[in-house]
Amino acid sequence: MTRQPTRRGLLAAGLTAATAGCGGVVPDADDPPTETEWPTRGGDPAGSYHTTASGAPTDDPELLWRATADEISPGQEPIVYGGRIYPAQDTPVRVETATGAVDRDGVSFRSTPAVAVSDGYRNATVVGLRNTHASETLLGPEFLGAFVAVNADPVAGPRTRWRWRYPGPPGAVTPWDMDSPVAPVAAGDRVLFGGRFYVENVTERRAFGGVVAVDTGSGRTLWRHRETDDGDPVPFGRPSVYDGRVYVGSLRGTVYGFELAGGRRVWTHGLDDDVRSPAAVVGAPDAVVTVTPNALVGLDHADGTQLWRTPFEGRFDPATRQAITVGDGSVYLPINPGGGNETALSAFDAATGERQWRVVVARLSGTPVLADGLLYYGDGGGVAAHAAADGSRQFRTDVDGAAALGTPAIDDDALYVVGDGTVYALGGT
Repeated sequence: MTRQPTRRGLLAAGLTAATAGCGGVVPDADDPPTETEWPTRGGDPAGSYHTTASGAPTDDPELLWRATADEISPGQEPIVYGGRIYPAQDTPVRVETATGAVDRDGVSFRSTPAVAVSDGYRNATVVGLRNTHASETLLGPEFLGAFVAVNADPVAGPRTRWRWRYPGPPGAVTPWDMDSPVAPVAAGDRVLFGGRFYVENVTERRAFGGVVAVDTGSGRTLWRHRETDDGDPVPFGRPSVYDGRVYVGSLRGTVYGFELAGGRRVWTHGLDDDVRSPAAVVGAPDAVVTVTPNALVGLDHADGTQLWRTPFEGRFDPATRQAITVGDGSVYLPINPGGGNETALSAFDAATGERQWRVVVARLSGTPVLADGLLYYGDGGGVAAHAAADGSRQFRTDVDGAAALGTPAIDDDALYVVGDGTVYALGGT
């Protein structure tokens, strides 16, 4: 009887053939993301929107290149890893950071993806929300999907790109906000999700809101925290990973602190204000910083007690894809001062909550990014920068042909920003 080759044997044979002409040398494994890349929404596991990268222009921006593709949606926050830009949601497009060359070898995700590296794979893993579809309910359509992990490189064809999904079938994730679903967070050997989930088996369907940590390589659940309110799942926001802890806010206005290693809940803190979407939270050196619609709040890392609370005029609305920027001892917040399209870009002391400065700008899209003492943001069809020390404007430059530019991403080579069907790279002095 003829023995049929196994799939593993075929893959091994293919690898041997591929390396036979080069002395059997297997390419090096991908390196973990560096501090000067932008591998996850918010730039780092904490979601601080602060980077030590040096590629952004400081006073005389120059357009290095533009890359065009119809599949790129405006106003997205890109991620940057390994010399590639992933222009966020709903596109398979990837762009080379050095030249702006475009390929369509990526995977289209419904959320901003995150890049992680595990010991079990040579190539990096890209994780994002995928396969969302509408399920009709008595209250209208409910969108269901799953977080899917894929090989960052299509080296072995589309079938072998898939690595794992969470929850396993037939479980699902229900995004709180379909326009801007909660993005996964890659933190070393684990990936974290906040949101609301449905986990099914042959006998029951359990719904819960919460936070889940899975193994980067296998997708195996390491720990999870479930939250319901009278049986209804309570949506959670983006987890913030800082100094061995996970901080995350819920739609009920509660902020949680968990141990990253095992998921033990260390503390909870209830916010007094009316919170209508999962509270934005950032773990930072001076405090765990969170924001309600009308106040900025600093919490103690150890027990979650309130260190300070600073009310502000106007309103903060995370539904506008804006978040908190924290770095160099300060907190920066885009506040709607009341009506119109203006934004009050405001700075606060991260240790005391004391207001440091406030400037009103005509247009501010997305979240400001802090780099080398400047705050960068999309300003309609251009990019603007303000001095982090006092809020004074450093520059504003029109980007030819751009519209609805969003949150930039920065590495050591350039600042990258996404418009309608286009990615732009800005450099200069």
